[in-house]
Amino acid sequence: MAEGEYIYAGWEELSVADLKDRYPEEVFANNEDGAFLTAMIFLKQVSEVFVTGDASVLRSISGPECGWCADHVALVLEAAQSNVRITGYEYLLADEFFGGSIEGGNVVAELPVTRTEIVQWRRDGTEIVRAPEIEETVRMELAYRDGQWFVEGVEEV
Repeated sequence: MAEGEYIYAGWEELSVADLKDRYPEEVFANNEDGAFLTAMIFLKQVSEVFVTGDASVLRSISGPECGWCADHVALVLEAAQSNVRITGYEYLLADEFFGGSIEGGNVVAELPVTRTEIVQWRRDGTEIVRAPEIEETVRMELAYRDGQWFVEGVEEV
């Protein structure tokens, strides 16, 4: 990381129409496939938000009660305000995933992933902290409303 680089934080919430401009129609289908596609977009956004600083998609597909989601967006904001850069933190999906189940109308997706090493950097390019790569399962509960899927909860096990 070059000296002086830090992330920009974008926080707009996008409408369903905005999201439909970015993602294929299948993402918005009210079925398990739509839920799983949303879960995969969510994991990709969790990683990309530290590169782009733009949390708008992540915020727009996070349900209002998702504490994990709110904490992650807050981490991005805190990093941007502190001129801290975070690298790594990528979720790599396994070749196969467990599938999901329907609980009370919501879809629960269990996705085995490798979360890559996370490194936090100061503005001058010196390292603050490093977290090792881990294998884990990300369990997400998704709910469909207003024409799209929302991540209602995330658990890393």
